[in-house]
Amino acid sequence: TIGFYYALTTFMIAIVASVEPSVKETQIGLALFAVGALGNFYHHYLLARLRSSSNKDSSKKYVAPKRGLFEYAAAPHYMFELIGWLGIAVTSHQLTGYLTFVSMTMYLSARSFLQNQWNKDKFGEKEWPSSRKNMVPFVY
Repeated sequence: TIGFYYALTTFMIAIVASVEPSVKETQIGLALFAVGALGNFYHHYLLARLRSSSNKDSSKKYVAPKRGLFEYAAAPHYMFELIGWLGIAVTSHQLTGYLTFVSMTMYLSARSFLQNQWNKDKFGEKEWPSSRKNMVPFVY
């Protein structure tokens, strides 16, 4: 699963980290990771509640997410995931951490673009305005 991949990647970054980060880098990295993890969890919680509230009957019905940063972006949970990866990179102080952050940015940027396109096609302008960004509110 994706969670196993993330845990394994983080573990491997931690193992190769030979440079001791400064206290300030550690604090910044941990703060970024905490914000990323909490924001990601919150938006996944909103998605899970959406699914459970829309499936009271046996039919599957897609519902456009409305709360949190979903008002401004199709996949704000991806943005928070990237904030978490940046925190890992800052704390590890390794090129591997930054390369993982860059690769995850490319991967999640493409996924958020496709998610936004799907939402626009599925829900229409009224439920899913064309001004809604892919991942980062007001930016991308």
